[in-house]
Amino acid sequence: MNSIIERSKRDGSLVLYHDYRAGHIQDLSGRGNNGTGLGVGTAFTGTCGLQWQPTAVSGVTVADSTSLRLGEATFVVFPFKEFKVQSPIYTSERVFCKVDAGGSNYDVMISSTDVQINTRTRVASVLGQRMLSINAKNGEIPDLYINGILHGVFSGVLTMVADDAPLFIGNYYSGITRPFLSIMAAALIFNRKLTATEHSELFGELVSGNT
Repeated sequence: MNSIIERSKRDGSLVLYHDYRAGHIQDLSGRGNNGTGLGVGTAFTGTCGLQWQPTAVSGVTVADSTSLRLGEATFVVFPFKEFKVQSPIYTSERVFCKVDAGGSNYDVMISSTDVQINTRTRVASVLGQRMLSINAKNGEIPDLYINGILHGVFSGVLTMVADDAPLFIGNYYSGITRPFLSIMAAALIFNRKLTATEHSELFGELVSGNT
């Protein structure tokens, strides 16, 4: 199968691929970036994916690796069916978080009104949408894609400083509660920016397996 995921596995650009619909937190990219544990209140929901309780205090933990210390990347989150709001408790939800005391390698979050990466924002609501992806590179302005289509650029130039912190998926670091409130079907990280065609292709590929 000559899919974007399979091609990216072969060329090494896919550095993390968690498909939570399969009922595990293993890395399917071939890079060995497996989840090392589920946070409190995190559980699989049948074959839909992972779900966090609104009071969850930690997400999926992935140990640091050199392949996750990135100065350029595409971050992709794919919910089951669509992004939904399940609780009014929090104004923001963390998707990917790799932060140490010195700053953020990457910190991706969503709210009802915008998407953020390392404090750079793009006004956009993902509610009812099916895929969020971000092209990011140190020293450049990031791009936001929704459902495989370019939505626009973020508010400024991005700084991505590689660190040795673990990666958290679906929540914030240091026990601060910012859980992902939809069911997360899959999470992917590439070590390069995808092209517009590749974003569209990836969207079609993930949707075809999310019926």
